[in-house]
Amino acid sequence: ILGIGRDITDSKKLEEELLSTERRYQALMCTSQEQIIVIDPMEGSILDANDYCCLELGYPKEELLGKNLSFVLEGWNRDDLAVLRDRVVKGDTMRVEGRHRRKDRTLLDVETSMTAIPWKEGTAILTAARDITELNALKAGFRQRGADLLTMSFLAHLSDDCLNSGELLGEAMKALVDLNHFDASSDIGRAHE
Repeated sequence: ILGIGRDITDSKKLEEELLSTERRYQALMCTSQEQIIVIDPMEGSILDANDYCCLELGYPKEELLGKNLSFVLEGWNRDDLAVLRDRVVKGDTMRVEGRHRRKDRTLLDVETSMTAIPWKEGTAILTAARDITELNALKAGFRQRGADLLTMSFLAHLSDDCLNSGELLGEAMKALVDLNHFDASSDIGRAHE
């Protein structure tokens, strides 16, 4: 009788590590409140997308899989994407702002992080995008409000300096009315106070 034995401890350990990695990946995909898309770095095609991404964009997963990433990206050309892809594949983690196009054609402002991950026999790019549409609207509102306050302050000082000059005060009132943000009859008095 001849017996041959082979130590499979390393193989078993590797198999357990792969299974553990797969479980972590699935947990991330199922529980994340970010739009996660996995793309093929060479073709730019969508390999996987989490349920939250499908919900936010309004597509069933089957409709996204295999599509080029430009299918959901607004305003990016292939050259821009190639530069990002090359940097990510070389090991950089990138963070960019852009827009995702929903199925209903509405746009979401997103901040996207990208990193290379092992995928089957090669590498893929994992993108995780969070909706920043409301944040951008708030920022724009604050910028506009700041500009309005600066204008009001300037015009208030101008009216103080030129109180006796009816012509310049009249021009200042026209400028406020032109801003379409102020009622000349109520806001001029407050700006002057």
